[in-house]
Amino acid sequence: MKSFLLPLLALLSSLGLQAQITVTSSTLPAIGDKLRYSWAYNQATFGMITPPGFDEVWDFTVLTADESIEEVYIDPSLGQYAYRFPGANIMTKNAAGEERYFVVSGSGLRLIGWTENKLFGEPFTVVYDFTRDGRIPNAGINERFTPLNFFDTYAQNANILEGYKFYDLPPALVNAYLAAGLTTTDSIRLRYSYSNFQSVNASGTLTIPGPNPQPQYPVLRQNTTQYREGRVDAHVIPLGWLDITDLTMQYFPASIANLGVDTTGAHTFFNDVVKEEIARITLNAEGRPHDVRFKNNTPPSCFDPDLVNATLNGDPIAPGNYAASQTITSAGRVATLTTVQFTAGIQIALQPGFIAEAGSGFTAKVINCPAGAAPLVITEDQEIARAPFPIGPTGQENIPRLLSAEGRLSIYPNPVHHSAKIDYSLSGPGPVWVGISDMNGRLLQALKATDWQEAGEYSVNWMPANSSPGVYYALLKTNEGVVSKKMVLIR
Repeated sequence: MKSFLLPLLALLSSLGLQAQITVTSSTLPAIGDKLRYSWAYNQATFGMITPPGFDEVWDFTVLTADESIEEVYIDPSLGQYAYRFPGANIMTKNAAGEERYFVVSGSGLRLIGWTENKLFGEPFTVVYDFTRDGRIPNAGINERFTPLNFFDTYAQNANILEGYKFYDLPPALVNAYLAAGLTTTDSIRLRYSYSNFQSVNASGTLTIPGPNPQPQYPVLRQNTTQYREGRVDAHVIPLGWLDITDLTMQYFPASIANLGVDTTGAHTFFNDVVKEEIARITLNAEGRPHDVRFKNNTPPSCFDPDLVNATLNGDPIAPGNYAASQTITSAGRVATLTTVQFTAGIQIALQPGFIAEAGSGFTAKVINCPAGAAPLVITEDQEIARAPFPIGPTGQENIPRLLSAEGRLSIYPNPVHHSAKIDYSLSGPGPVWVGISDMNGRLLQALKATDWQEAGEYSVNWMPANSSPGVYYALLKTNEGVVSKKMVLIR
């Protein structure tokens, strides 16, 4: 390290050091954040990999997006494997249901574990846990460090040890190991060791693809080198633990990507305001750049152009956001610990058989936005909060509709200080439920619940004595459907 720092310090002192940015914890993700990225595969060039220095100018505008993704950060309690990571305070879940658990703190974003849906290419859920079910404090690998400054260097080491009963493995693995003579095996274990080395050795400005004028960011560049070794052992009676890594790679070529010794690298560019990484260049074991992930600055359209009238009857419906320019019809199931959002331009129809199980996160929005247009701000009258009351299997006679609050629900005052008067209008007689939920859809209070109320104008009062300042929803449920209205509590 000294051989690098001394010449660079001499260079900086002779030329005069320019003011550098500092990347603080304000740029770390928080629950509810949606970070948008694009991937450019096999488009990186050696010209993007510059020597250490300051006042560098990087131009990545030649990149074209092969794929765009959205990382949504959610409460870890929504994760299927949250019990393995009691210290996590934020997580992500991709469309395949694979989960990543993190700890966000003033010192950065630390990955403490993740899940994958395949083991050596075979369907099987694998949990990779640096913390050993929370027993190892401060375990994991930092994906981001804060505060981050020029000249910062870091070194990290972490290990994973996961074990499984032999006959719980995918049949293809069991049969292959039995055929190889491991007939008295009762369990296997996965062993991984990681060594990461990071240095912040360049600063300057980076221009990435986007709407004209193409965005330019002041950045710090962090170089990362990771050494990883993965092994798999079998516990064979009476021999004990045997290393079967080579045998596994021979029978299952898909395992080669995860086993053995590997060295990878990355050049990551951080800005001091934007939460997304501005760009990340990945390097292979030979140091050759290949893929680039960069911040997606393309204005998102309101709706998926491939969805016009969507029918979603999955059992279960895959987690994710579904946006159709006209209608969404569903008789599917939103499973426990999954999150599904419907957005439509005209109507959302929940058919007989639709169910959002207890512990799931289901949100539906009807918004006025032409397909292909830039996103519109959803007004408080248009937004339908996550339903705090159970949504069970529906019959044709009680399919809930999502209704506008206009003429049905009003709040005064709003913002709310000490109390609020909630007025609601009923166009016909029937059962009525009025309640309050927080912005995450958790039911806080039922203000009115009756099996019968005549048509007319009514009011209830909300006294938020023990509620913290923030965003809340007043909810009205009748035979007509569900209405919500946003309100802000201030002190």
